Amino acid sequence: MKKGLLALAAGAFALGFAEFVVMGIITNIAAGVGVTVPEAGGFISAYAIGVCFGTLILVFGHSIAPKRLLMLFMLICCAGNALAAVAPSAGMLTVARFISGMPHGAFFGTATIVARELADKGQESRAVAVMVLGQTLANTIGVPFGTLLAGMLSWRAAFVFVAAWALCSFVLIWRLVPQVQAVE
Repeated sequence: MKKGLLALAAGAFALGFAEFVVMGIITNIAAGVGVTVPEAGGFISAYAIGVCFGTLILVFGHSIAPKRLLMLFMLICCAGNALAAVAPSAGMLTVARFISGMPHGAFFGTATIVARELADKGQESRAVAVMVLGQTLANTIGVPFGTLLAGMLSWRAAFVFVAAWALCSFVLIWRLVPQVQAVE
């Protein structure tokens, strides 16, 4: 298996974790920033709205090399989740969640193209499946781990974890993903 695919899967894990961990720790977050649980649901919506706006990165950045885009997406993921970890208020956490969501859809679109390019002939679907495996592992292992981490330490620890993971994913993409032609 090509190491670049594992780097893409690591990025997919970061985004999957960032998206869904809130659902397991929403009561902790609500108590931490002084809002009700229904009001804390807005943090989930902020991420989803960020996903929608983030696709504009692909519209305006289509001529940028995919590897550079993937690295940018991981930096945005890292920054948004780091901001969430230190957010002093519900308003700041909403902004942080919006930022965290921005790279999500754009990452998966770009990573799919890169995974197909990295694949051996006839193995394109398998390569994409390896990349998406990161999202699956985030849902099955990452989110329960984040919930446990929040219960043992703080809800902020889950965001610190994903920010660090995104930074590691940035390094993996930088080191392991080869240059691929931009889609014109």
